[in-house]
Amino acid sequence: MALNFGELRHCLHAATAAAYLAGGRVMRHYGRDIEVDSKGTAHLAGDVVTVADRDSQEAIFAVLKDFDPRIGMLSEESDVQDPSRFEKPYFWCVDPLDGTLPFIEGVAGFAVSIALVAQTGEPVIGVCFLPAYGDLYSAVTGQGAFKNGRPASFGPFPGNGTVTLSVNTNENVPPERHALLTKVAENLKALPGCKRVAWQTHSGAVAKGCRLLECAPAMYLGCPRKGNEGVSAWDLAAAACIVKEAGGVATDVFGAPLELNRRDSTYCHHRGFILASHPQLAAAAMAVLSH
Repeated sequence: MALNFGELRHCLHAATAAAYLAGGRVMRHYGRDIEVDSKGTAHLAGDVVTVADRDSQEAIFAVLKDFDPRIGMLSEESDVQDPSRFEKPYFWCVDPLDGTLPFIEGVAGFAVSIALVAQTGEPVIGVCFLPAYGDLYSAVTGQGAFKNGRPASFGPFPGNGTVTLSVNTNENVPPERHALLTKVAENLKALPGCKRVAWQTHSGAVAKGCRLLECAPAMYLGCPRKGNEGVSAWDLAAAACIVKEAGGVATDVFGAPLELNRRDSTYCHHRGFILASHPQLAAAAMAVLSH
């Protein structure tokens, strides 16, 4: 049973309250020496976990865990994932602290991310709080995007002529992916009005997605990968909702909707991903990455 307008607004208010509460917990630890644990994965950016991650999740769960019996839960820091997201019409998709690596390095590119996702995998609410900046981004499907309570949208292309291209740091490491990204940058430079491409790497996935609104025309993308590595549903769900409602594009590299409720994995890198401020940018990337 679909949530009605009033119920969606109620969910948005709850997610916003949870994000602010969690962000406050995170900032108690920011800039301090804290113990860093490992999740036992091979990739540093997604392997580190701290007491700030756990405190943030505790705060979010206090607000949302039993908020509505129709809503399941998927959270990065949960030891056991709740399978009810495959049975209930909606689930909360939570990253209590995205960008843990920048966080422990004292870089402001970290965020609390909360999305409400339909069982089909469509994000219907996105709330992202960047506590070091004090900025809260939010969106409800069909109702537009907002930054700190004010409407937010992407301006006309090409803006000032500079396109910001955001990628994860490890996208540039394997030679084959580096070559693909170089070709994407060449396609962007060939767009009418584009004078240069500015690369951005060092922040979490959620911050990269939300900050497209600050540096448009801009795009955040990831090349397709095999196996269980890369970004997950909780990295993209809320930011994808916000980017779409701001007038942008949020798809995989083949132009299909992001798979945010996969049964076999929480990873979303298997078909790559594109968050773009303008369709011209997404098309330039798809021309390279979809082949």
